[in-house]
Amino acid sequence: MVLNKMERREISVAEAAQLLSLSMRHVKRLRAGYYQGGAEAFRHGNRGRKPVHAVSDDIRHKIIDLVQVMVLAGDLGTGNSQPSFVTP
Repeated sequence: MVLNKMERREISVAEAAQLLSLSMRHVKRLRAGYYQGGAEAFRHGNRGRKPVHAVSDDIRHKIIDLVQVMVLAGDLGTGNSQPSFVTP
């Protein structure tokens, strides 16, 4: 791992930045986070959370039901206008 090589002083921050295609500042930030929290520091902070703009499960199910009814009634037109996620 590049950060381990930096810690052992086998490579410089500038070399690590070049290897990772990152800025020196960002490599220093990664190194600080790694020392503080280990590999967990590389995980995104919102991991496992539902997005704020996500549609609720209740509304999602209502939409799916409505589209399925429209498909069965033939209200979506002709040809390949049927959504790929709907199976009548």
